[in-house]
Amino acid sequence: MFSLTIWLILFLSHVVIAGIAITWAARAVNSPSARIRVGILTMLILFAINITLLSADRSLFPKTDEPSGSPSPIHLAVLLILGIFIPLAIFRRAFKLSWSRAFSPWGAHIVIALAFVALVYTVIEPRLTRSFVIPLPSMQPTLQPGDRFWVNCHAQPRRFDLVAYITNESGSPIFIKRLVGLPNEHLRFWNNQLYVNDQPLQLPPAMHGRLTFTNDFQRFELGPNDFFLIGDDCERSFDSRMTGPVDRSKLIGVADFLYFPLNRIKFLRH
Repeated sequence: MFSLTIWLILFLSHVVIAGIAITWAARAVNSPSARIRVGILTMLILFAINITLLSADRSLFPKTDEPSGSPSPIHLAVLLILGIFIPLAIFRRAFKLSWSRAFSPWGAHIVIALAFVALVYTVIEPRLTRSFVIPLPSMQPTLQPGDRFWVNCHAQPRRFDLVAYITNESGSPIFIKRLVGLPNEHLRFWNNQLYVNDQPLQLPPAMHGRLTFTNDFQRFELGPNDFFLIGDDCERSFDSRMTGPVDRSKLIGVADFLYFPLNRIKFLRH
């Protein structure tokens, strides 16, 4: 819920502030009523552009590694061109403006867009919530390849949360797995069952009966800052069973909302 709230506020603020700024910048356009029309239509145009970019993003820029939210320079350049130069053509055509008269509202849009991009990359992404895409099936059926979700960087991890993290290896990609073991616990696998402190752990439905290939002799003693994470698709997941426990400093955050594709929107943390 935290991530959804942050991004909704950011999204709506961008649309409204850009609409107001462009309305002011278009003060040379005809009459006051025409300027209001410019602002309203601009907000609708910006809303449509943002939704279109969100929908096209996965097909235009498929990811080939484990979940990663870091866009490439080409990715950023294309999004910048689509998000800034398309509105110029739309403003000119929709409001029947000359190129010189279209430039003023276009310039206002650029300033607002760049301000929000700076806000996202300096405050939102590093400190509050981050967006990721999962390209591999290691979290099926909970997460499917191509799913996009937000991670809450401030949430305290709880057992069975979906947690984004990096492994203990230098330069490793970002992973997302289910948290099953908490600090200072003793874990062991036996007869396709996970035991925590010698008590059988009731796993979520997505993981039932899927520990069939886990070594029955695996035992793990978790330290005060250790977490143990396993993918829901236990047979194909590369996780703490192979790499060992994950230190608290390697955790990025807890996945709390799946926002794309639209037919799979759901809360991931309750």
